[in-house]
Amino acid sequence: ISLDDNSKITVISDKKSTNTCYGIDAEGSSANVTLGVTDISVFNDSSDSKAETIGVFFSDSSKVNISGGSITGNCAYDKEIFAIAALSNGEVNVNADGKQNIIVEGSLLAGDKSVIDLKAMNKDSYLLGTVTTDEGRTVDSKTDLTFNNKATWYLTGDSNVSNLALDNGIVDMTANARGNA
Repeated sequence: ISLDDNSKITVISDKKSTNTCYGIDAEGSSANVTLGVTDISVFNDSSDSKAETIGVFFSDSSKVNISGGSITGNCAYDKEIFAIAALSNGEVNVNADGKQNIIVEGSLLAGDKSVIDLKAMNKDSYLLGTVTTDEGRTVDSKTDLTFNNKATWYLTGDSNVSNLALDNGIVDMTANARGNA
């Protein structure tokens, strides 16, 4: 699957849905997805409190490259929203060339030998959420995060990362939401 720049993916579940709501769900043998600058919005209005909200989900040796844009979500229940979840050898690269703005609102999860590489390279780019790397065991999975030139990680809870690079980047541990103490 490939999408050009200025693409939008919007997913809205209804109250009757009992399923997890995905913006992109790539499961299966070696699926490859390339997205230009893309805005992904997931709104989960499910009446089932177990239904999760996931912007981008990859597993089973799938790979995705996202040039830039945004990944946002909203859930009817006060439940964690995953912007990106990679499992079973999944690999997600966000803004690999470092040239685009990125806005990521939701947590990142890399588990079961998976990799998430995210580059926020300017003041208009940020991550709002937590990062979990292999449930605290970083030996099998990897999360590489880069924040440069006043890009910000608004940390909303306990996190563990494999590599965190800061070059005039900010990790804001005082806010529970973007700009709200």
